[in-house]
Amino acid sequence: MTFYPGLDKCPMCHGVWLDAQYDYETVAKIWQNGIPGREYSLWRYMELLPVLDVEHINSMGEGY
Repeated sequence: MTFYPGLDKCPMCHGVWLDAQYDYETVAKIWQNGIPGREYSLWRYMELLPVLDVEHINSMGEGY
């Protein structure tokens, strides 16, 4: 895993908090059909996580 310094800050104002922006309409459509059948883990909510490529997920058995 590569660490990229500065990704925890706004590149414009250098504030220390970034707000996530979600396409709630798309997420709602996915969740309407898929959430009940998913395993009970962090990955149940994958659409809200910063995952760029699902092929590179390294799960360590996280739960919630």
